Amino acid sequence: IVTLPAGTFVVNDYLALRDNVELTGVGPATVIKAGPHFLGTEAPAGGYPLITTAGAVNTTIANLTADQSGGILNGNTPGRLLSYVVEGRESNDVVVNNVYVRNPFTYSIAMVGSRNFCIENSNVQVTDSDRYSQLDGIHILDSSYGEVINNVIQSGDDGLVAHTIGSSVHDVLYAHNNVH
Repeated sequence: IVTLPAGTFVVNDYLALRDNVELTGVGPATVIKAGPHFLGTEAPAGGYPLITTAGAVNTTIANLTADQSGGILNGNTPGRLLSYVVEGRESNDVVVNNVYVRNPFTYSIAMVGSRNFCIENSNVQVTDSDRYSQLDGIHILDSSYGEVINNVIQSGDDGLVAHTIGSSVHDVLYAHNNVH
């Protein structure tokens, strides 16, 4: 378990979790924020995730704010929609709990090619929808066996999305979400 205290932690590269890692803060006052050189390195799948599971098993991202700095950085890059602010990517047993997403330039929270996941008690607030298109709130892509529950989403585009490109999406429970 990696527990971060309250404060702002500026990163200039994506954070990739490993197997059996829990990245947690003390609530919204723990902020992981994209720094001025954040767009200098793309993730292996392309794009610019702030936090990714990158194939890991049994991971948790909880009790923190993920700030992609979309109001400061120019996120209108060719790979912008290849990765997402907080993503479970090609992973199994992923929990995203009580995560606040601010200033995204891509989808806020996503599961991509993942199984056995839960996105709960999280809060997405998009304020730059005039600067960026397709700012989905919670996006489920090619992923199955999950729950999306008790979230509050104010997105710049689709609040809750489930779709396929290369694999089926099934057995996903959506319950008690508040979408604006």
